Amino acid sequence: MPKNKSNLTLAELLNALNRHRKKLPALHKKADALRKKLAAVEAEIAALGGIPSSGAKRRAPAGSRRPRNKTNLGDAIVAVLSKDKPLSIAEIIAAVKMNGYSTTSDNFSTIVYQAIAREKRRIAKASRGLYVLKS
Repeated sequence: MPKNKSNLTLAELLNALNRHRKKLPALHKKADALRKKLAAVEAEIAALGGIPSSGAKRRAPAGSRRPRNKTNLGDAIVAVLSKDKPLSIAEIIAAVKMNGYSTTSDNFSTIVYQAIAREKRRIAKASRGLYVLKS
């Protein structure tokens, strides 16, 4: 292809455009495969109680749906809390995920804070950043 594109005819430009468009399906397929590998690694991190990396913004593969859980987040949080031992938000998140709660949220800690605020009947604040079940 010549460097000076102004000398190209319309047909030549359309041919060049079509050549580039033919590469798109293969690139989308490659991107989906990489997303699946990343999701598997992050699931393994979460299973070990770690928090997935906070690198570039993660997106679910095209056509995927948000995960459905057996219980709502409030019930999942109550299930991991006890009356005796206060837990921090990070500990609550790790325990909830270890019990099988799944999420694709980039700001899951904020969502956990909101769920705790809605559960005032069942969850009490032990001290700054620590939560327990109400007696």
